[in-house]
Amino acid sequence: LLFLPLFRAEQLLYLICGFTIVVNYINIDWFFQGNEDYKFIALRSLAVKSLGLLAEFIFVHVPEDLYKYALISVFSSGIYHLINLIHMRRSVHLSFRKIDLVPHLKSIVYLALCTVSTELYARMDITMLGIMDHNSSVAYYSYSQKIIDLIITTVIAITAVFLPKLSFYYSNDKDKFNDLVRFGVNMMLLVSLPMCFGLVSVASPLMSLWLGNGYQEASLCLMVLAFMIPLKCIGDIICYQVMMCAGKEFYLMIAYTITMAINFGNNMILIPRYGAL
Repeated sequence: LLFLPLFRAEQLLYLICGFTIVVNYINIDWFFQGNEDYKFIALRSLAVKSLGLLAEFIFVHVPEDLYKYALISVFSSGIYHLINLIHMRRSVHLSFRKIDLVPHLKSIVYLALCTVSTELYARMDITMLGIMDHNSSVAYYSYSQKIIDLIITTVIAITAVFLPKLSFYYSNDKDKFNDLVRFGVNMMLLVSLPMCFGLVSVASPLMSLWLGNGYQEASLCLMVLAFMIPLKCIGDIICYQVMMCAGKEFYLMIAYTITMAINFGNNMILIPRYGAL
């Protein structure tokens, strides 16, 4: 924020969005996922996101309202996590006495490095595009990526509920564990492959309809990124969930770090030549 001109131009916007880091300290979604309290997760998400959407319609009308949009996003995250804390008190008493972190540190460090690598990998492309190419490339890539992320998030939600069950079966019944993994992979193939090829076939008219004729170049990015749908959806089961349940966070961290390094190298070579594509 202080030294790169790219960030300095929108310093206030980055500072507002930076509060997301602060409110994320009270993010305990993992607690409700582990307890399979999906009814609460669904109702809370629907309520908070509906209020956030309503606030956007009320307060965001022109490009200058960008800062209002950022504030709404940050406040939504804060309310989201605050509701979690209030609801959790029904079943858990928080105490900071006699805490022994040592047995958990090794796994926490590996998981933290996994998260950092994943986030850097996810944000790296757009940041490097902004530095090495022009703003139109950033727009083509980011809009295409938003469509892909929306589809992947929706599809992965189908098998996200498997993690607590897989974790239990891995320790208690390997046959059921293998059956559930096989079922999850088959389901991901059944849903993600038609979505991938369907999106490729409608990429051009979809971009024209959604963004206008000026964004036709983005349709090529969308066609390429569409192949991430089956890769990420299947990978969520056989990489992330299986490795987590098996306690192989270290290998997950190594895989993420190698991927991030390869991505950085490829970006350095390919962005100057091909831009967003």
